[in-house]
Amino acid sequence: NSSSPTLSIPTAGATARAGEVEAVGGLIDIIPFVMHNQWSGRLAVIDGHVRKTIYFRRGDVRTAASNVPEDRLGAILYRYGAVTEVQLEEAASRAAQHTSKLGQILVEQGILSAHDLYTYVRKQVEEIFFSLLTNRSGSFYFSRSDADPTSQLILSTKQLLFDGVRRIDELSYFREKLPSSDFVLERRLPPPDQKLTPREE
Repeated sequence: NSSSPTLSIPTAGATARAGEVEAVGGLIDIIPFVMHNQWSGRLAVIDGHVRKTIYFRRGDVRTAASNVPEDRLGAILYRYGAVTEVQLEEAASRAAQHTSKLGQILVEQGILSAHDLYTYVRKQVEEIFFSLLTNRSGSFYFSRSDADPTSQLILSTKQLLFDGVRRIDELSYFREKLPSSDFVLERRLPPPDQKLTPREE
């Protein structure tokens, strides 16, 4: 959907595409368009107070930003088990005192290696990208710009789309089994005698 936006959002460059997200996968049309035309710029998605942005360089994803706490690097590190809650709190406190970046502090403390940090920054960008594909509402704006964001990442948009669409398919499967977020999964010990199918595994 590339209809005209209904509200004015200041952008750094010309807004080349804009429209509404009206269902899960609503951005699956616009992102391949950006990729195939090798556009540079940023895709901003606004849904209420939530704002997420993907930065592209010649059609590939360079970095991403989000104002959602769950998308912050610290939350990603904790969710993947790379840091403990105590380590995260101490590093966040130190980063605030010294106006340093959280990742830099964790590397200096020896909790993460530089390679680990790169890996989880990449995961952070991937998670923000995937979350946009499952967004059900909001407005999107693509602003073209040749300004290259400060990032060492170059992620294949084609691969991200492939993985993201697969996630959407898996989410629909699991929502049939787990209709509510009130369900909590636990590993069964001892495991059942019945063998699991590859899909269940």
